Amino acid sequence: MSNVSFISSLPPEVLEHVFKRVAFDTVADERPFTALALSHVSRKFRHVALDCSHLWTGLGRIMGRPRLDFLEECIRRSKNQPLDVVITFYTIKGINEPGKVVVDDVLELLLPLRGRWRSCSW
Repeated sequence: MSNVSFISSLPPEVLEHVFKRVAFDTVADERPFTALALSHVSRKFRHVALDCSHLWTGLGRIMGRPRLDFLEECIRRSKNQPLDVVITFYTIKGINEPGKVVVDDVLELLLPLRGRWRSCSW
């Protein structure tokens, strides 16, 4: 039996357990990309990944990546799971001006969900 057919034969509950382990072994702001990759392996993986709310709980954004609509979808897919939030600050310097610190606009999306935050890092 090949590895691919063995994995494909696993029941959805076992795959979900594996996916949860993968989620918690992945840094928060990369978790949605891992979830997205898993959802593109096969129809079975897609079904399990889209339904596994733990995969979608890491939320962060660096230099506009990912787009806000993708993060909104991650929030929806995370259902009511606690969220791991990563906030990015930027320094903007002008000519002959001291640096000004700004925060990514993802904060506007995530701040109303602060009651669900399990962790917040920057």
